[in-house]
Amino acid sequence: MTTPTMTAPLTPTPTALPSAVMPVQVKAAPVKTDPSTGISEETHSELHPITRWWNQIIGAIYSRYTDERGMSTIEYALGCVAAAALGALLYTVVTSDTVEQALSGIFEKALNTK
Repeated sequence: MTTPTMTAPLTPTPTALPSAVMPVQVKAAPVKTDPSTGISEETHSELHPITRWWNQIIGAIYSRYTDERGMSTIEYALGCVAAAALGALLYTVVTSDTVEQALSGIFEKALNTK
């Protein structure tokens, strides 16, 4: 008597994740556009006018949201402003009478412990 053995299928079935969990990346097809105007540089006479118009819109949107020039400067400036605001807030809180007395009490207890 032989014992039945289980074998794995030859072609593994792909595991599908629910659409809410799957990483979905939707990008417009890159269209060559003039950076200053956002209008498509290529004009194809064989394309339908609505198709050309749609390609120009998609190209303008794509070039607008993929252009990274100047981003690091504003991010740096906003980071500096946020850090200064946080520092001012912490200074105000720490120098208030209640917090100053509480911190003094904590340090005195810590230093007087034998």
